[in-house]
Amino acid sequence: MKSQSSLLVRGELGRELEARGELARAEGEFRAVVAASTGDNRTLAPALRDLGRILAGSIKNAEALTTLKKALATAGGEAASAARSSRSSPTCTDPTTTSAS
Repeated sequence: MKSQSSLLVRGELGRELEARGELARAEGEFRAVVAASTGDNRTLAPALRDLGRILAGSIKNAEALTTLKKALATAGGEAASAARSSRSSPTCTDPTTTSAS
């Protein structure tokens, strides 16, 4: 498996290629990130999301929809875990809404 920083750099390259309108090259970068990220949902979910966006922009709608659903399912486990974690931590209050004693 590639290092985390290498995957992040490839993701950034994919986004830059997308910004330049080079969707085919961006798709290749995101596919490589997805392949290398298998097993690491922190990297896999955003890579799938980005790949899905590229596929939609390339009018590959069926594949885009499938990929985006995978991204949502992958992120769902991470999001649920984060939500459980935040519920168990103390809540912050807005100091502008509390009255001074």
